[in-house]
Amino acid sequence: MDSFEYFCCVIESLMIITIYNTVFYNYLLKPLILLKTLIFTAVCSVVIYFVTFAVPFGLHSFVAVSFAILLVYILDRHNSFLSVFKLTLLIFTSFICLEILCIIAIKPFKDIHIDNIFGLVILFSKFLVLLFVRKYKEKLKLADFIKNLSLVDTYILSCLFILEILFIIINRFMTQYDSYLILYEILLLTLFLGFVLIICFNFKKIVRLEKINHKYVVQQEHIHNLESLVSIVRKEKHDFANHLNTINAICILNKPNSVDRIKTYLSKIGSNIKVDYQMCDSGNDYLDGLLAVKSNLAYEHRIKFDMWFEMPLDLLDIEDSDLISIVSNIVDNGLEALITNDNIHKKKVMTISTYVDNDIYHISVSNNGPQIEDYAMKNMFNRGFSTKAYKKNDRGYGLYIVKTLIERYDGTLRVTSNEDETQFLIKFKIEEEKVGQVRSHVNKEN
Repeated sequence: MDSFEYFCCVIESLMIITIYNTVFYNYLLKPLILLKTLIFTAVCSVVIYFVTFAVPFGLHSFVAVSFAILLVYILDRHNSFLSVFKLTLLIFTSFICLEILCIIAIKPFKDIHIDNIFGLVILFSKFLVLLFVRKYKEKLKLADFIKNLSLVDTYILSCLFILEILFIIINRFMTQYDSYLILYEILLLTLFLGFVLIICFNFKKIVRLEKINHKYVVQQEHIHNLESLVSIVRKEKHDFANHLNTINAICILNKPNSVDRIKTYLSKIGSNIKVDYQMCDSGNDYLDGLLAVKSNLAYEHRIKFDMWFEMPLDLLDIEDSDLISIVSNIVDNGLEALITNDNIHKKKVMTISTYVDNDIYHISVSNNGPQIEDYAMKNMFNRGFSTKAYKKNDRGYGLYIVKTLIERYDGTLRVTSNEDETQFLIKFKIEEEKVGQVRSHVNKEN
């Protein structure tokens, strides 16, 4: 038994399953995921090592990939077989592509016996793939990229994998003929560039589809908010109709004191009638609808909901969906803190305001709810952290998403909390071409 070869098989199997888990899951240290990783590594490494020597060269790669796909699908039933197939095949294709690059790189040293060094270089290059996936998983949305690969893309990827295997097989024979080495290396380089172009093309397509999907989601949410507003208006219409019917009845009865009774009734309902929602002009129609619904929620829980927008939000170059995610998550947290806390004896207040200072756009969301504890302040933006004792599996991502989105647009977020007020202050730099617009607006106000 070749111990070094088996060691390479173990490391390769471990990296395959780790890359797979990294793409589809957030927590790699969960006991169940660790157990699946251990089982896959142990079983797959033995099979890969066995087929390497027992199956003809070249064909063993097809056997190894097929077995790995089947084993991953058996261990992980949360994803469809097609998703498992596409990601596992993409991992193997990337690995083989790196191996081809390594083959090209060591051609000048073909007379030197460096098999072990070559194996270590390949392992290191595969480890770089793992680091790349780990670092850019969220930014590139690799899970969505894999799931959105079309059948045509999958077919092209499969053909590319087959071509790579064929070129590696040919490598064993063509290295005997120096006259064909240059042509062979050109073919290998072309193959690699083709692989990169396919990935880039599909990535651009996925990004474009993702933007379309974001707009669709925002519009769906806006429609939902408008439906909520219509429902609120209908309720108010019903209440006003009841009042009008009462006044009409008094007029029909035409009793001697009818006028005085109408005046008394109107004075009473005039002091009690309050609008269930507030409308604002933030410069973003989708956010206006969202805040109207949130103001109705605040009204139902007797929370004063103040909004003041000094500058329109359209000064910021931020996607509508991202802007709504940022504001709604912070507002939801603030409203929840006010609603669930019964120890506040003063009037509950939430305030949303925007202003510009030194060409920096500020978004302030504050409430007079309970003070945030120091431990929570330090960890509130960590993924999965939640102070709620219930439904923890579904919580802990709101503020993490907020922080991630703000950083995506080069913004900053500062949180202050004391016994009187908790404030989330977001800052974005205004683009140079819009600075003049801001200054002219300020001059008009002055």
